[in-house]
Amino acid sequence: MDSRSTDKKLFYKLMNRQRGSLKQVVEDLYVGETLYSGTEGILEGFKVHFECLAQNSDDNDFDKIYHSQVKSEISAIINIVSNSPVNPVNLDELTKALKTINKGKAADIFGINIEHVVLGPDSLRTRILEIINIIFSNREIPTCLKRGILTPVFKKRRSKRSR
Repeated sequence: MDSRSTDKKLFYKLMNRQRGSLKQVVEDLYVGETLYSGTEGILEGFKVHFECLAQNSDDNDFDKIYHSQVKSEISAIINIVSNSPVNPVNLDELTKALKTINKGKAADIFGINIEHVVLGPDSLRTRILEIINIIFSNREIPTCLKRGILTPVFKKRRSKRSR
């Protein structure tokens, strides 16, 4: 927490790690109506932003204003993402990713587990690759892929009825 004011180099190292591949896209920071640019400017902008967050507000419309600001920020993020190019995944990348997935996990709501995909025929992986690239190009995850099964696992000495 102290890095923001005492060690600027560490602060920017942490910021760049969080930004990932989009670090070249974000060059300006708006706080309210003020634009902050450059390394020192962005640091000052974050300082001002978090100082404002730490102050109590007597404004009755605070929630409405905050909600409006959040909507504006979401719109800006969507604009940045929608203007970024989408690189399609190739079969080698999919194969490499499949090798790193933990095996031995429970099946999903359709009864499919990762072993079905890893040990399945090449035609299955080709279809999965097509689906992944469609998801990336549409920038939307289908609802059926957001579903899961939650199974509580009780510890040995704990009653199943507690809580």
